[in-house]
Amino acid sequence: MTRLWIALAASTALLPVPALAQAVAADASSAPADSQDFGQEIVVTAQKRTERLKDVPAAITALTSESLQERVASKLDDYVARIPGLVVSQAGGASGATQLSIRGITTGAGGNPTVGVYIDESPFGASTGYGAYTVPDLDPQDLARVEVLRGPQGTLYGAGSLGGLLKYVTADPDPTRFFGRVQVDGSTVDGGGRGYGMRAAANVPLSETVALRVSGYNRRDPGFIDNVQTGEKDINATRYYGGRAALAWQLNDDWKIRASALYQHYSGSPPIVDYDSMTFQPSYGELKQSRAPDTTNVRQNIGAYSLLVEGDLGFATLTSASTYNHQTMRFNLDYSPLLSPQLAPAFGIPTLGFKNTAPVSVDKYTQELRLSSPTSDSLSWQLGAFYTHEKQKAFSQILSIDRETGAPITGLPDIGSVAGHYKFAEVALFGDATYHFSSAFDITAGLRYSKNKQRVRNVNTGLLFGTTVFETPSKDDALTFLVSSSYHIDKDTMIFARVASGYRPGGPNATYPGAPPTYGPDKVTDYELGLKSDLFDRKLSLELSGFWIDWRDIQIQRVTLGSYVDNGPSAVSRGFEASGTVRPARGLEIYGNIAYTDAHLTEDLPTGSALGISGDRLPLTPRWGGAAGATYTVPLSGDWNGDLGIDWRHVGWRAGAFPNAGQVRFHLPSYDTVDLRAGVSNDRWTFTLYAKNLGDVRGLSTDVNLGAGMTSVSVIQPRTFGVSAAAKF
Repeated sequence: MTRLWIALAASTALLPVPALAQAVAADASSAPADSQDFGQEIVVTAQKRTERLKDVPAAITALTSESLQERVASKLDDYVARIPGLVVSQAGGASGATQLSIRGITTGAGGNPTVGVYIDESPFGASTGYGAYTVPDLDPQDLARVEVLRGPQGTLYGAGSLGGLLKYVTADPDPTRFFGRVQVDGSTVDGGGRGYGMRAAANVPLSETVALRVSGYNRRDPGFIDNVQTGEKDINATRYYGGRAALAWQLNDDWKIRASALYQHYSGSPPIVDYDSMTFQPSYGELKQSRAPDTTNVRQNIGAYSLLVEGDLGFATLTSASTYNHQTMRFNLDYSPLLSPQLAPAFGIPTLGFKNTAPVSVDKYTQELRLSSPTSDSLSWQLGAFYTHEKQKAFSQILSIDRETGAPITGLPDIGSVAGHYKFAEVALFGDATYHFSSAFDITAGLRYSKNKQRVRNVNTGLLFGTTVFETPSKDDALTFLVSSSYHIDKDTMIFARVASGYRPGGPNATYPGAPPTYGPDKVTDYELGLKSDLFDRKLSLELSGFWIDWRDIQIQRVTLGSYVDNGPSAVSRGFEASGTVRPARGLEIYGNIAYTDAHLTEDLPTGSALGISGDRLPLTPRWGGAAGATYTVPLSGDWNGDLGIDWRHVGWRAGAFPNAGQVRFHLPSYDTVDLRAGVSNDRWTFTLYAKNLGDVRGLSTDVNLGAGMTSVSVIQPRTFGVSAAAKF
């Protein structure tokens, strides 16, 4: 109870803060076809029901497709500033893996995901460590909105959502009309390369009850990192292309079916700069790294196929969501800094280097069945069953090369390779019930029981690992819960209290001798209070929340010649978030948000792991972060309007990854960025000029210590100028 009062005090302290919060005005056309019209307000499906955003008793941010397109956003990094408590980072030196963390629930790069990712009704990505490599960065062209739920979501969304959830909600096909949109973009980075983007989407009615929606995009993000060893410029230029097709069929008044297929290709290199591990200064100069030839490229292909069936049974709605995901990845990494100091003298080859090549594939099938009663009943409920089966294959081989030319060096023994086969299967039963004591007050309680089985088989060969075969099974289960209550002071103001838990599955280790055979799940419990309100005829929208999260049996990744996972100590994350929007005059909207997160260990890390003592901050989480901005629309001539926008973002100082023995913990300084945009538009055309990171700030987001006195650090994109043109039809 003490923690609840602390969370309430944190929330109450925010009440005088002006002009903070979340933008909630949106065009109703951004809502999916099965949504109700709630008076031009954002609706969400965070609780697996269609609800007004301000009626959900949880901390959630929803960004509509229109708001993303207005800001010329094309990737997660472009709109993370609008979401308090969310950190998006690419693991420096770790294959360009994208890592998400919310409210500080992270131990840094590597390990199983702590934030769940959903596309519509289906989970996406692997449940084990490869989930960090498969976070989709979907193009906003075909999205209805992006929903981010902060805090554990273990009851409705299950494993791996102990920090929160990122949910992409795609646009539904509409059988009532034909429409579409095309857009072209161009950009250039100061001192770097040039980029472009082309995207199009069309909605095609095929009959009065059947419609098809198709979209496609091709994007090149400009590079700005130089490789001093090879002389290559702008090596981190990245290419995205893909598309989506969705077919919807309204069989009758009670039943509908939607089938969809999504494909995305990514190739490029993460934005990595080499830093000195002791001085925290660039080793070769700003925006430079040193890598052997052909050791920076990452390729990834994502396919997601789903079938959604919904039917009204009278007493409840039946939802069946079936999904198959297939991903392939290939990494080429430079292992020379790690191995050459010892092996080059041993073999008498001064230029001996090493390249790690690692193809990975992930296949995942999921099935969820859910019954949901009408929300008009005094007692509303949901019951569901969930099943997933995953297979992963990974082959990691260390090749001997000339680190100056990249040419293979023959005649040397096999340095080392690991062939891994992973299987993961989980079944879960879940349900919740909400009792409406009155039109103003209700209480919700929910439970989820999950059970998983896993098996890993590793075949290790070579000089570093010897010839060994490991096959290890594991299994565990978890019971997560949710209790929340909400009270509507009036139709536009709600206060809520929430206690919820989440977990991350344990699993087997089978990397090399000496690793423990298995590790257990870790769990969080979140205590939270919040307020949501629209005031003065929606001229002010406000959201406040305070939280206290206990994290137990933390999964810690330990690294020597290989890596394995073990359970460590406990930690706590506590803080508050506030966000709001002010609309003081017609055409003018001002938003702001602020987040305070105190996330730290409450016990020492175990002996033999990375170094950390009680009180040390968890990695990559700023204590203070926030954003503010404004958009002004003014009539011009005829049906044309002028649009001006500014966005400011602050990211506070962060501690880097926990160091190993003999290493110093890296410090990532605070930074501020400013984006500007100006454009003209009418009902059909939109033309926009923009500048991102106008001050050309060198913001650092993630660090990985590579040994030999070098730390690999990912950096944000320097000052970028661009132009965009779009047309609706």
